Amino acid sequence: MQIKKYMGKEDLKLSAYHLAMVPDPDYYLRKTYHTNGSYNSWGYSNSEMDELLEKGLKTFDINERKKMYDKVQQIAIDDVPLIHIAFYKVVVVYKDYVKGFEFNPVAHDYMLNPEIYVAK
Repeated sequence: MQIKKYMGKEDLKLSAYHLAMVPDPDYYLRKTYHTNGSYNSWGYSNSEMDELLEKGLKTFDINERKKMYDKVQQIAIDDVPLIHIAFYKVVVVYKDYVKGFEFNPVAHDYMLNPEIYVAK
């Protein structure tokens, strides 16, 4: 069943997404806020947002890129095309005799590290 067929202009949609921890703002922002973004099933469209996302993807200067994605986030705040109601935290717990572990926010929940060992 295609939900768009039944949704009116003022209806809300509740969705759950699991995101990969990719350390690039384009990964999530493009999928969510671009007119053709794969997460954008509610039909949000803003030409300035699309233009910034397109430029950001082609810009390699880190400072210029940051300015673009800062603006993308500000547009998202101003337009409020969706409201995030939850996110999950990462809690890392281990005994003091576990050595060699370094937290990696990109791969925290599936990281295999040959440097980890038990000193007991």
